[in-house]
Parts: sequence; structure tokens; C-alpha cells
Amino acid sequence: MKTIRIKFTKINAFFLVSFVLLVLATSCKEKLHTPPDEGNNEQARAEMLNHIIPLKEAAVMYREYGTQRIKLAKDSLRKKYGPNFNDTRTVWLDLTTVKEYIKYVEERSKTAGVAPTGLEFYFAVYPKGSRGKQSDHQTFFIAPTEKNGARQSGYTLVNGKKVLLNTVLNKSTDLSTSGTTQKGGFFSSTMLQDDDGLLLNRTDGTPPGGNN
Repeated sequence: MKTIRIKFTKINAFFLVSFVLLVLATSCKEKLHTPPDEGNNEQARAEMLNHIIPLKEAAVMYREYGTQRIKLAKDSLRKKYGPNFNDTRTVWLDLTTVKEYIKYVEERSKTAGVAPTGLEFYFAVYPKGSRGKQSDHQTFFIAPTEKNGARQSGYTLVNGKKVLLNTVLNKSTDLSTSGTTQKGGFFSSTMLQDDDGLLLNRTDGTPPGGNN
């Protein structure tokens, strides 16, 4: 049996190194083009589809809201706000804003050390004197949530620090910016400068708008 001996010269070394680099490059390329985990994507899609309702169910719910909420409150609302008052039935947000909002929530929450788990929609009413025709009409604002024990808690950021909404929304705290310390001693005037806040509103509602 013959033994083949390869003389290790500079030329052989060059080809050996070239071969190793080629293998490494091919391996890295395969890793870069590895498709995402299809199983996780399919599971997330399946969970999302569990929340999709058929048109018939949506129509029933919409009509029930009209008879059990709007119709019952219409006379009282018109007596208070005028004979032509019709409360809001739909609120519109463009898709780009929604996508950017979710990215913004994730980025800002990460810097504050908070792990957002979902979004919560809070029903509200624009106070008298609000911009345009929105005054006195119902609306909602959106807040991210974090897991808090067995429940989900809405929160925002004020000066980069987390504030749970249930510590503020149902309290009689004075949120005006006058003075250095607000009623209840919870807020200072500097805390109210929440340019990094996470609450989304300023939407187009119908009525008084006309998107539907």
C-alpha cells in the first residue's frame, strides 16, 4: 500500500487557507439565510386568528351598542349638548401610525426596563373646549400593558419612569401644571412633562368626522 505524502509548501498552505475560508464563508452565508422559525410564526398567527370575528357577529354587536347604549343615552346627551348632538361610533387610525406606535412602545419601554405585553383601550370623553368638533364626544386612548401578577396593567412613561395608570386615572389628583406639588403629593410639576409618554389618541372619530 502506497502512502501519499504531501509536501507542505507555501503554495499548499495558500490553497489550504483558501479552502478553509471558503468553507467558513459558505457556512456563514447559510446561517444568514436561515429562514425564521416557521413554527413560532404559525403559532402566533393561529393565536391572532382566534380573535377574528365574522361580519355577522360584528354587525350584531354594533347594533346592540346602538340600542343598549346610544339610544338610551341619546336624549340625555342632546339635552346636555344640544338637539343635533350625536356621539362617536367609530374611531380611525392609519395603519402606519399603529405600526410605528407599537415599535415606539417597545423601544421606549426597553429603555425604561419595562416589558410590554399588550395594549389596553380606555374609553374616554373629550372635555369641553377640545379641538374642533370633538368636544364632549366619546373616544378612547391606548396604553401599553405589563403583566402585574395575574392581571395586565396599563402604564405610561413620565420622564423615563414607569407610571401605572390605575394609580392616576381613578384618583382625584390635580394634574394641572400650576404649583410645584400637586394635590395628593404624588405629582410634581416636572413629572407632568411626559414627552416620552406612551398614550395614543388624537384620532379621527365619526361622528363628528366622516370616515365611515
